[in-house]
Amino acid sequence: RDWCIPQCVIRWEHPAEAILRESKERAVDLIVMSVHKSRASMLSTHLPWPVASEVVSQATCPVLTIRV
Repeated sequence: RDWCIPQCVIRWEHPAEAILRESKERAVDLIVMSVHKSRASMLSTHLPWPVASEVVSQATCPVLTIRV
């Protein structure tokens, strides 16, 4: 048996709020997010990715970000 069962969920609300709410409702063990640079952040390497930054700072479980 696999050690985890990945699930895909679609919600229509602010992305960070939806991810955080869903993770609490389902008591998830890990959030995996892909992140990519927006045009604005290409100008400076220290600007955070807004959604990923909010999720990482407020999540109650580990968050794995994958840069694409």
